[in-house]
Amino acid sequence: MKWLDEICSHMEGKVKHKAGWWDDIEHCKSVALLYKTPQELLRAESGCHRQIIAKHWQNVCFAHMNYRNKEYKVDDLKRLALECKTPKEFRDKYNGAYRAAISKGIFDDICQHMPPRRKCTKSEIPLTNENCKLIALKFETKSDFQKYEKGRWYQYAIRHNIKDEVCSHMQVRGNKKRRCIYVAKFSDNSIYVGLTCDTKRRWSDHLYEKVSSVYLHIQETGLTPIFEIVHDYVDVEKAQKLEAEYEHKYIKEGWNVLNRATPGAVGSSNGYTKQEVLEVARQYTTLKEFREKAPGYYEAGYRSDYWKEIRKICKPRQHTKYTESDLRRISLKYNKMFDFYRNEHGAYEAAKKMGILNEICIHMTKFETHRWNNSEILKAALQCETLKEFRTMFPREYNAAYRRRILKTCCEHMKPLIIQPSKWTDEALIEEAKKYQTQKDFRIGSHVAYYTAKKRNILNIICSHMQPEPIHYVCNTLEDAFGLARICKNRTELKEKYNKAYEMLRTKNKLDSACIHMIKYKCPIKKWTPEARAIAAKQCKTRKEFHEKYPWAHHLASKNEGELDRICAHMVKYKK
Repeated sequence: MKWLDEICSHMEGKVKHKAGWWDDIEHCKSVALLYKTPQELLRAESGCHRQIIAKHWQNVCFAHMNYRNKEYKVDDLKRLALECKTPKEFRDKYNGAYRAAISKGIFDDICQHMPPRRKCTKSEIPLTNENCKLIALKFETKSDFQKYEKGRWYQYAIRHNIKDEVCSHMQVRGNKKRRCIYVAKFSDNSIYVGLTCDTKRRWSDHLYEKVSSVYLHIQETGLTPIFEIVHDYVDVEKAQKLEAEYEHKYIKEGWNVLNRATPGAVGSSNGYTKQEVLEVARQYTTLKEFREKAPGYYEAGYRSDYWKEIRKICKPRQHTKYTESDLRRISLKYNKMFDFYRNEHGAYEAAKKMGILNEICIHMTKFETHRWNNSEILKAALQCETLKEFRTMFPREYNAAYRRRILKTCCEHMKPLIIQPSKWTDEALIEEAKKYQTQKDFRIGSHVAYYTAKKRNILNIICSHMQPEPIHYVCNTLEDAFGLARICKNRTELKEKYNKAYEMLRTKNKLDSACIHMIKYKCPIKKWTPEARAIAAKQCKTRKEFHEKYPWAHHLASKNEGELDRICAHMVKYKK
């Protein structure tokens, strides 16, 4: 390919540099001197611009440039906006002025002569400040507000500088890196101190999780706790120290602290402890091997605070620096370019960056796509009798015919799809319905016939001889529904025994207030440690039974190489 450089030497264009060319500051500086602004350098030489930013060489390489943001006055913005006919033209032609107008909140005023950037449909509410405030009141957090209508209202609030105003009532939510300190106080001078990233979820867990110290104290005393946030969201490391300080503070003040775990604990993942994860990590030499052979333990360690310790045990993969001779030697192993790309992806990309990919792959065969002719497609279609047969026997020809929109013409000779008539005629449905005395028995005993009659709107006609289902309670008003809800212990009992009352409360949006006294059922969280998974497997005779009874234990065991076979060795194997 050297002759190509010779005959194209007089042409202007982008020059391909060898790998590591932009690591030298002198190379970056010499290229940057050819441009007036960083934006021009970015468009022409993105690699050079990226390296300057990464190495923090702006003071040296951008010293001659005038890249300060221009300060636009309101009159200048109006003048520039009048030169454009659409917002898109304004953005493309004067990007700096476009952004300045949005940040100052005068975009709509200076662009009144332009068509709107986005036309509202009839079902959409027009974008105004008052409508934005009303919609923001529906949400408790900024993340929920941002997801609504793909961020349309959230972006509007940012553009018009009213985000802080419309989001003032919203709660601040933390994350895995930011936690707040909260307390649960009881009237008997007992208290629980904790840290969390989501107060709503954590407080609900305390009320219904049977392993929680707060839940156990509620069952023992019958008292109701009062939850409070005592410190706002901070970094996890600082929050761990603050939790310990608040716990010692309440002990000195004479409170009965209910905490059982050591202060500062942020929980574990998938039921694995730190000791278990580190023991498994010592069995592997690299992080890649650890991730592939024990993904459950790897994920638990990756999401924990001791990830740095795991990286010291399992060293990460070192990226090799390829030379031209290495790339030529590696490429000779393969006869196809696709195999070279799939098996030696790093070498493939390195050769591509050096500009020698075509040279070292000249002996390889390239994959060439076949261009189907209409005659070839028609010849394949004539061998089939139905459309399904054509799709299964000749999928590539079928897809080509579908893309070219000639599928109907190719399949004119084929037999049309015959829809089998339903066996449930009107007479058959009437005969089937005569076997049952109530609609409930009809729905349970002959499910297909019941819903077939319902689709044809003849259910009431064929069920006219049936007796209505007896109702042993009176529920004509909301007061009756509230009275029936007080009798039940949970929502499942209310729905099964008094379905009419349940549906009345649900449609009137009164279900939560009627069921506030009920106990919310929530299964206790079980930590599936390796020992617990082995005990669960011994209780089952087959793998199918193990998967159906303990799906989460089966899933965690299957993720670790060899564990599932080991704990299921006693089980009976299925034979065909």
